[in-house]
Amino acid sequence: MSYDIGTRLMCNPAVCPPQVTVLYNLCNEPWLKYSMSSICDRGLKSSQWTSSRLREEVLYLETSRQRYELAYTGTSSTDGTQVDYYTFGECKQILPVVGMRQLGVPLPTNELNILEYNLTWDDIQWANMSMTVRGKQYKMLRMHFMPRCKGSQ
Repeated sequence: MSYDIGTRLMCNPAVCPPQVTVLYNLCNEPWLKYSMSSICDRGLKSSQWTSSRLREEVLYLETSRQRYELAYTGTSSTDGTQVDYYTFGECKQILPVVGMRQLGVPLPTNELNILEYNLTWDDIQWANMSMTVRGKQYKMLRMHFMPRCKGSQ
């Protein structure tokens, strides 16, 4: 069971214990099965939010045939409040993790078809087997957080 506190999606560990299921991604590497318990915030402190985690890491998600990237792009301040922005893109190539690290994480823009620019956290809705980005639903199977890094090429 999960519950919403404002715009934060929380999992109650007593009711929704974390489950880890490993599936093989499109390159036959082990990734986590997409689930609410893997994606939701870990606590009420801002450092435990998934949105904060994305400042240091990039989230890759897969369907049965496609890979997507959700990446933090920066923060702007308007009317005294700070807003984080993200991009959501479709990977042009399905690369193994080593190949992605060589190019850099997040991937360079020439490796992505950017589907949505300037997303706020409220533009993304998470569900048990899918995510919705600005009204378009994507049925996800696998997920993987990767630390940000500069490419070696």
